[in-house]
Amino acid sequence: LQHGGSQGEIARVVLRAANRDTRGTACLEVLDNGPGIDFASSEQLFEPFFTTRSGGTGLGLYIARELAETNNAHLEYEPVNSGGSCFRLRFAPTSAKEPPK
Repeated sequence: LQHGGSQGEIARVVLRAANRDTRGTACLEVLDNGPGIDFASSEQLFEPFFTTRSGGTGLGLYIARELAETNNAHLEYEPVNSGGSCFRLRFAPTSAKEPPK
């Protein structure tokens, strides 16, 4: 919510669940209407201690990605053409042979 809105606007965050490919890979997308992230920063987003905020530690997205990877998922960033950002959490593909839990 801190970065999800443009200056002077209320942040709008949308959660979207989707099935993005034929392998059964589900994902959760978190989209916002903020100013987006410049290319140089987007290349470093998930690096430990990278921050653009004076009081930030730069560990939030790093830890989030590490937790995702530990759980066989993948966290990625994608800019939104109309402005804003999309963070996508891709879950591990499910096997059709596994019984539902």
